[in-house]
Amino acid sequence: MFDIALQKSFNEVQNGHVLLLLNQNHNLIVMKVSDLISMLSLNNGTCTQLERHFNRNLLHLGCRHYIYELVLRSVAETCWPVTNVAIFSRFKNNWENINKEIFETGIEDSKVDTKTGDTRQGILEFISAQIKEYQPRANYKELLDLTYIFLGGTPSHGFVFKRPGAMHHARWLSKAIYCLKLFMFKKQFKINARELPQLRDICLFIVTIYVKAWCQCPNAIKAPNQDLQFLRHHQLQRNKQKSAAVDTFLRHGWYLSESLAPLSFFDDSIPQEIKLKMIHSFKNKEFQMLNELEYKYPKVFTT
Repeated sequence: MFDIALQKSFNEVQNGHVLLLLNQNHNLIVMKVSDLISMLSLNNGTCTQLERHFNRNLLHLGCRHYIYELVLRSVAETCWPVTNVAIFSRFKNNWENINKEIFETGIEDSKVDTKTGDTRQGILEFISAQIKEYQPRANYKELLDLTYIFLGGTPSHGFVFKRPGAMHHARWLSKAIYCLKLFMFKKQFKINARELPQLRDICLFIVTIYVKAWCQCPNAIKAPNQDLQFLRHHQLQRNKQKSAAVDTFLRHGWYLSESLAPLSFFDDSIPQEIKLKMIHSFKNKEFQMLNELEYKYPKVFTT
């Protein structure tokens, strides 16, 4: 696998050492990309041009954190259509006036308690296991800790509320962290009657759905099944926020391509009987494709 995330254009790739490395590696089958717009453009994208240069198809593993940030952004924008959300700026500017020792967990709110009751324990167990693993960025761990506290848990390693950081247009994970802090300190920070229900809906989406998906999405083996389960959950329980999540996700449907589906054979969470059905489906698909080719090019199959 080769990561070309830092290469911004095909000219840069040509002028650098990337082509030399790729020429030396004849077994290259995977490209890991993060800058999807410049990398995966159908005609002029770097990945497309690399495939043409080497005359071979490569498996595209896009950065799923990118798509899940877009999902979170679309959900947040159902409540706050503008990118620069005023309530976040007010909260950041008022942080020094807040007593960090006095806060409310999310489940002290009756509506949150009701809507998280069936799934709460499972989420807490997931976060407990996830926190023990290496987190590549400090805000990943902060999101896990805040979710754990929001759902009534107490982190065993201790926790101190951090000052709200910078808000980036492209980094919506910071907005998720803002939302959880806002809700837990709502008694010390003025939130009007219109903002509170919106904030509650976003927090519920974050803790019940988003955190687990965010943590697991970098795992290429588990990603195909997780993506399908993410869509299935939203299709079964549609509301304004979940409809926005589905619409955004489906705009990037190549993530669910057939070429990535075989990775699921290595996913221990998928039952054996499902994998057998997948094999049967792949065989039927292959047989169908051969029939279509024979119909279109009969001379190839008769000579």
